[in-house]
Amino acid sequence: MAITVETVTELDDSIFDSIYADSKTDLEAIDYEKLFAETNPSSDRKKEIFKSRLDRDGYNTFLWKKDDTPILYTSGNIVAEYGWYDGNTKVEFTNLFNFRVAIMGFDAGNSKDWCKTNEFYLTVKNHLVNNFSANGYIIEAPVGSALFTSTKQAQANGVCEGTYSENPNGNQINRGLVWVY
Repeated sequence: MAITVETVTELDDSIFDSIYADSKTDLEAIDYEKLFAETNPSSDRKKEIFKSRLDRDGYNTFLWKKDDTPILYTSGNIVAEYGWYDGNTKVEFTNLFNFRVAIMGFDAGNSKDWCKTNEFYLTVKNHLVNNFSANGYIIEAPVGSALFTSTKQAQANGVCEGTYSENPNGNQINRGLVWVY
């Protein structure tokens, strides 16, 4: 079993539709008004929001596969500096890849447990270091979302690569989760 990643220049509609369908329950639970300033968007509009954010100019879009089954679309960019104040002390990071959006699908076994494995996080690290010379990454996840919960659980399980920090000043909508290599 292997997890692979490739940078894509455009979304494949059939792959997007499949992964989106696997993510739909999780994505329906998001507060679209707080996150996207969209009041009661239709199901089609919600899908359009995620597709446009994955395919955004200036972002790098990745397609992740497990044993040739598409499991994840992510998009983001390198940020030169990221940080916050912890009291009077500034916590600062440089050259991090900021994952701005993600939709997570099922593998061939109809599971999303791949996102809780060291193999996945090692693939993330290798891709970001080798292709972007990144010092680590940020996931800005909606608090309470499936992405937030599964990522925090993977961290608690000790499978994530790098040294973990969480922005304590993050708002209650999105929270910056940071790993540095």
